[in-house]
Amino acid sequence: MSIDIELYGIARRRAGRPVVTIPTNGPVLLATVLAYLAAEYPELATECFEGNGLKDGYVISVNGERFVRDPSVALNKDSSLLLMSSDAGG
Repeated sequence: MSIDIELYGIARRRAGRPVVTIPTNGPVLLATVLAYLAAEYPELATECFEGNGLKDGYVISVNGERFVRDPSVALNKDSSLLLMSSDAGG
C-alpha cells in the first residue's frame, strides 16, 4: 500500500518531480508524510513546511474531497494527496 502525493507549482519545482509515493502499511499522520517529504526533499521543506506542519499559504487536498493543514490528521493507507499553494486554484 502507498500514499501518492501530487505536487503543484512551487512544491513541484522544489522537489523536482510531479508525484512522490510513500509506502505505508496502514494509516499515517499528515505529520509523518510531511517528515518523509522533508527528509527526501529539503528544498521543498524549506519552502512549504514549518515545524511539523505546512507554512501559511499551503494546503493538502485529501482524495479531492477536503483540504487539511493539521499535522495530526490521520490518512488512510491508500490516500491520494495534492500539495499546492492555497492560491493555486484561482
